[in-house]
Amino acid sequence: MRDFEIGKALAFIDEHIEDKLLLNDIANDLGYSPFYVSRIFSQIMGISIVSYIRMRKLQFAFSSLQKSKTILEVAYQYSFESHEGFTRSFKRFFGFSPKVIKGQKVAYAIPNYCVMKERSIEIMNSKNIIEEMHMMVFLLLKESIMEMQEGHCSKICVSLLSNNYMEIMDDGRGIPLVDEVQKSSEILNRVFGGHPMSAIDYANIEDFNNLELNMVNSLCENMSICVWRNGKSYSQSYINGVAQHELIIEDSSHQSGMKVTLKPNSNIFGNVLWSKEMIEDFLVKNASKYVDSIFVEDTNS
Repeated sequence: MRDFEIGKALAFIDEHIEDKLLLNDIANDLGYSPFYVSRIFSQIMGISIVSYIRMRKLQFAFSSLQKSKTILEVAYQYSFESHEGFTRSFKRFFGFSPKVIKGQKVAYAIPNYCVMKERSIEIMNSKNIIEEMHMMVFLLLKESIMEMQEGHCSKICVSLLSNNYMEIMDDGRGIPLVDEVQKSSEILNRVFGGHPMSAIDYANIEDFNNLELNMVNSLCENMSICVWRNGKSYSQSYINGVAQHELIIEDSSHQSGMKVTLKPNSNIFGNVLWSKEMIEDFLVKNASKYVDSIFVEDTNS
């Protein structure tokens, strides 16, 4: 099987995404045995063909849920056997209930997939995955360091927590939010609002150096944001880039600052752990002037 034929299999799956797709259907279309198609597909795409079909159905379903269709309608549209089975699969893959989609504005487009290329294979078999996971934190730290350079922040704290969570907190100005839920939600969504990403999506990112904060959120299975500004706190929690509730605004004695707590998506980054040494090296290279005002703590040691 050549790349062309794998590409043909991907197209066949999308064309029949609402059907109850079977491996035999795809193998017959390609003219190979089911066993051979299954083996080569997994080798080239890095995922079993059965898992790929399920993923694509759920991605299409996500898009359909953003329209006016009910969960039950979407479940049957993509040939799930029941509302309950669809909901379980959806939550297992995206990390949250399909009900969340009905109450949130999510900028989600069905990914376009092609045959995995060199970078995809390289990423899965090299140290790049470690470096790129840490680049997510470096981007967040750059924002706090910039606040410090401009004289608006006097302290940055980085904490490596249990279960591979990380917390970054500063006493800068915080994102300019206001005491109005809808307006502040829109501001926060423009900065951090992401969308679920699979390992294939990650592997096909062409330039990780141009990472933005919403992409960082998309690559995290959990992220929570707390902004303090003008005696108010603004809190939001995300799963795979999607806000999980209405923005919470409360009175606070904490006048200004921001705290981001995140956990990278283990389906993408596997068992890779945060490295205190890599974070300290980054700070030496990018914020040596402020070394006495930046604190890195590993609570696991």
